[in-house]
Amino acid sequence: MLSVGALAQTPVPAGGWPSVRRTTAAIRLDGRLDEADWTLADSIWDFKTKEPTEGGTPSERTVVRLLATPQGLAVGWWNYDRDVAGRRRSQLRRDAELRSDDYVSLMVDGLRDMRSAFYFRTNSNGALWDGEHINQERGNEEWDGIWDARTDVFDGGWTAEMLIPWGTLRYPTDVSTMGMNFRRFLPRTNEEVLWRAWKRGQGYRFLEDEGVVDGFADLPRRPRAEFRPFVLGEAALPERTLAADGSLPESTPGRTALSTGLDMKVAVTNTLTADVTIFPDFAQAEVDRQVVNLTRFPLFFPEQRPFFTEGAAIFAFGREQQAQLFYSRRVGLGAGGTPVAIPFGARMQGRVGRNQLGFLAVRTGDDERATDLVVRVRHDVLGRGYVGAMTTYSDRETRPGALGMGVDFELPFILRERDNLILLGNAA
Repeated sequence: MLSVGALAQTPVPAGGWPSVRRTTAAIRLDGRLDEADWTLADSIWDFKTKEPTEGGTPSERTVVRLLATPQGLAVGWWNYDRDVAGRRRSQLRRDAELRSDDYVSLMVDGLRDMRSAFYFRTNSNGALWDGEHINQERGNEEWDGIWDARTDVFDGGWTAEMLIPWGTLRYPTDVSTMGMNFRRFLPRTNEEVLWRAWKRGQGYRFLEDEGVVDGFADLPRRPRAEFRPFVLGEAALPERTLAADGSLPESTPGRTALSTGLDMKVAVTNTLTADVTIFPDFAQAEVDRQVVNLTRFPLFFPEQRPFFTEGAAIFAFGREQQAQLFYSRRVGLGAGGTPVAIPFGARMQGRVGRNQLGFLAVRTGDDERATDLVVRVRHDVLGRGYVGAMTTYSDRETRPGALGMGVDFELPFILRERDNLILLGNAA
């Protein structure tokens, strides 16, 4: 096994941005980082603190290295810690916040548009958290990507190994560089350690000051189509009740049911993806938490259904839970709030030139028999701002011809490289 200490001491090349190391060897995802390719990859080590001191020197050293493997992007973290036994590691659940734990986090802006990115986070238990960028203030935490991570402990700290398949990321055909940032959090000292955007007026979601990693030319093309059929069977025994004469007649006969469905993903281009679902099954969606509502206002539950969570950031319009133009949880609910079948749904989202596009069409069945449509476009302006428009339409019987339209804008200005002035608004 390679020495962890010697591995992390390999110097970073002088000048320019770091590069990902290309390798044809598969990586064993175990958190040990003992493959020979790790010793030859560029080191990213020049981290600074955002909290508690802006631009300060971290109390513990952090080193990150990247490998471009046939399986996907591999990210290795060497997190030095003089008190490794005292690290916080309470969370195990997928998508737990991890804010009370020691964790590391990766941001990937594959399109380098400074407006879209994915976030991947893990603690020393190997718990996974991921999300999708919306703006500098918030993200879509309901997005779940396909990736994995493993961790290990050594005498002077702990290591983390992430593997993100190329199909999970979004990048153009002629990709050569990707925007990235790396963050480590140490709860014992309340240190937020960042590679870039470590100023108080910036932060992890400040994509305009993201770092750049080179060496991504000739990446594998995304699969043009992905099919996920499913078959769901159900059987129930007859129910019997005790009669007055002591007999057990059937009160409910036994039943059997069989349903099938299909989820299909098509890469229209490397930056534009279409999804089609036929008779989707949301049995694996996370169950909502029980909440007692003692107010006269309705509750907003987060979207958990996979078909609606991916790419949901493009449909953000207005103030969330206050004046938002589209709330996806209403799709698939009948007039009385009971779920109805969705026989068909189609979605397309991504980027074409300087425009971000989103389209959603869902047909509901049972007693509702309605069609819901959403069309969204955002055009890039300034460094990372946009002007956009969105329209929604529904032909439900309870609200026939319901039509909504709106325009919005976000215009960020940077002053003295520290302070942010962001003008935003919408009308619908």
